[in-house]
Amino acid sequence: SARAEDGPMIAFSGNRIKLPTLGQAEADGSPLLQLLLGAKSGDRLRLVFGDGSELERVATSSMQMPDGSTSLNIDKAFEDAVSSKTLARSELERPTQPLFEFHRGTGAQWFSSHANELNSGTPRGRELTARYLAFGKLIALAIANHVKLSFALPVLFFQFLLNRDADPVLDDLKGFDNALHSSLRKVLKMKPAQFKQIKDVEGLADDMTRDDYVAEQVKAIICPEAMPEVRKGFWALVSPEAIRDISAPELRQIVCPTVPVREDMGIRQIFRIVFEDDMNECQPLVQAFHTVLDGLSNHEKRKFLMFVTGIEAPPEPGTEQLTVQMPFSAFTADEHIEMLGKLPQAHTCTNTLELPNYYESLQESGRFTEGQATALAAETLRLLKERLTTAINETEGYELDATGVDCASAPSSLPSVPPGPQGLPPWSPGPSPSSGQAKVGSSRVGIGGQSSAQGSTDTEPGNNSQSQSASMASLGIPQIKTLDTVGKGP
Repeated sequence: SARAEDGPMIAFSGNRIKLPTLGQAEADGSPLLQLLLGAKSGDRLRLVFGDGSELERVATSSMQMPDGSTSLNIDKAFEDAVSSKTLARSELERPTQPLFEFHRGTGAQWFSSHANELNSGTPRGRELTARYLAFGKLIALAIANHVKLSFALPVLFFQFLLNRDADPVLDDLKGFDNALHSSLRKVLKMKPAQFKQIKDVEGLADDMTRDDYVAEQVKAIICPEAMPEVRKGFWALVSPEAIRDISAPELRQIVCPTVPVREDMGIRQIFRIVFEDDMNECQPLVQAFHTVLDGLSNHEKRKFLMFVTGIEAPPEPGTEQLTVQMPFSAFTADEHIEMLGKLPQAHTCTNTLELPNYYESLQESGRFTEGQATALAAETLRLLKERLTTAINETEGYELDATGVDCASAPSSLPSVPPGPQGLPPWSPGPSPSSGQAKVGSSRVGIGGQSSAQGSTDTEPGNNSQSQSASMASLGIPQIKTLDTVGKGP
């Protein structure tokens, strides 16, 4: 048996968890016991014991025993050693009904069969209503944060999302479900006796016409009870003026993954890379940059994406631009030596990468001459790879762009290193950089009634947990129940 701290006995035996009577549990007031007593078939339990060991089990049934106690049956038997452990914590995950399911006609996701159960007046109906409402808000947040859903929805979904007052008609099924479209067209041509047989089988009203029947079937498929809730959630956060000129196909392109990103895809296949004039005029540096990008490992690609865009997930290939600039200036030999220690910087709000002109500084610092073209190109490649790798792997912080607010920021370059022996580059070996800087900004696109883009100041990534929790709470997304037995409530 295992005992929760200062609580009644919980026995683990074979495929069962024996719990005390309901009266004992209520008298004890243990949140952990209340959680276990409320477990139902299909719930996943994570049991954490006092020695730090953990077990996961799935509840298969719950039975009331003759003595008033409860036996919670689970899918796998406990080992004998469990009986000597103290249960300290328990988590319960309850399976939910899917909101969407694969649709064969489009090869995308569509409303599940539960999408017409929202108005049933049952707890499940209310739960589905809240979840579809939250999904509408999730689409709005995906637009605002430049991220995509993990699955694709057809263009038809976005047509009826944007057109709030539109009612579906039979022709909307063309291209979506051609077989159903053909079948319903045949219903319109049925003889009265044949249609009466359909009404008798489905228990429909005698006065229902064929047109009414087809209209109801089309609405149940294309605009089920869930669609108004998705619309409500979406338009609660989106200003109509902000997406006034966005079409349904364009919105789908923004929100859904329409072209899969393979692991073997390079950064140049994913982004449209644009070099600004100064960078474009320095072809040796451009070629070195291409070589470095093409040589990144999958892990380094994710780091690069995080550094330049702020997220590890790549965008759909060809949909976003990566701008490369050379904004740094150096005039004297000492300034060029300092330039050689500078790390690349990034503006994640615009997918902009800023590179020091290592190629020019290698020459102006006196380390190489124009006659050493091969050696100069090789050293440019080596230095660019080293500095960019350092930046994407070691940079974690953010600093404010120019906003008129005084703020301290870490240096964005390596400390200057005095020249070493002849032939040895003055920046090597040097101390590891303390930090390279990723500068970020953000914009709003009509969320919460904002119809125009606005710049906003940036905060440290570690300070976003409170706002993220607020965003999740606004969606009405339920959290996993987690209970501790010592000093913590449910």
